[in-house]
Amino acid sequence: MIDVSLLGWHQDAVKLQSAGGGLVYLYEGSVFPEQPTPQTRRDYVLYRATGYFTGSPLPRVWVLLWPPECRIDASKVRHLAQLLRSP
Repeated sequence: MIDVSLLGWHQDAVKLQSAGGGLVYLYEGSVFPEQPTPQTRRDYVLYRATGYFTGSPLPRVWVLLWPPECRIDASKVRHLAQLLRSP
């Protein structure tokens, strides 16, 4: 599991690391096959504009990678996404 940039800087490196295995992005309680870059960039800009003054935490984008031979339970991935949601 990797914490990546809200601006999408790590997308190519993450794809290389997946090497044919599984790859999903977890963001704000949802699971995505690719980073929802328009949404994460928008949230980054909003944080920069207001986060310093409100004390709200910077949202985080997580990537979950697994090798091809592993099977992942989708319901557990959704539950993990909910647990990692920003407060």
